[in-house]
Amino acid sequence: MKRIASLFTLCLAGSVAMGWPAFNAALLVNQAAPAPQATVAAPVAAEPEGGDVGADFPLCLFGFSKDDCHGVVQPGEYKVSRCDLTGCQTIIVTGAVYETRFQSSGLPCGVICETLCDEFPDGRFILKFDYVLRGDSCCPYRGSWHGEWSYTVPGRVFEGRAHGTIGVGTNRASACPVTHDGCEPCYDVRLNDDGWYIGFEGSFRGTATSSVLPHQEDLHFTMDGTWIIDPTSARPFTAPFRVRNRFDGTHLRWACP
Repeated sequence: MKRIASLFTLCLAGSVAMGWPAFNAALLVNQAAPAPQATVAAPVAAEPEGGDVGADFPLCLFGFSKDDCHGVVQPGEYKVSRCDLTGCQTIIVTGAVYETRFQSSGLPCGVICETLCDEFPDGRFILKFDYVLRGDSCCPYRGSWHGEWSYTVPGRVFEGRAHGTIGVGTNRASACPVTHDGCEPCYDVRLNDDGWYIGFEGSFRGTATSSVLPHQEDLHFTMDGTWIIDPTSARPFTAPFRVRNRFDGTHLRWACP
């Protein structure tokens, strides 16, 4: 089950009704400009292969559990694609950069013994990514993203690829009785006094590309958090905005400790 962020609660289903005037104003600004040609986000490089799980040598797994309480996304190139026939609008952003420094969650885990969920050093995280968002007035700001990331700790640099969703709540109610973690709405966008709160989820896979250690190491983790966007902006996503995230997964070491 996902941990609840201290700065806000993802499980609150906030109303976006009062946000439509600001949102419609943003659309009017976009409509006043000449319609640009639709673009497609540039592909990123091939994903590092990582270790071979079928190889005949030791493999040890360790916990990876980090928080980001101070992240910022720098805007990339902003465009809007429109379809005159249906009225749909799609926001397209390329070259955005999310940079922060991870800190350990400090949370405990254990069934037959007690330890911490996080067993990996804190470090500097950078994600360079492209994303697309729904821009018309019905369920706006839901979309998807993909990009490349790096994570640097003393003596080691990990790099890989990542992808995910924006504005959707995977931890939603389900018709399946075993899916007990149903604290999010399927549409994870709401308007608070201090901004639009937009869900941000993803999956990361990478390997150590520079290391003082002689053996292979991989990092596999998932992310769940929120973008906080200025509600007064006529063109959201064209200025830096805050991010608050949680990252949890595994550190794979292809050698005995």
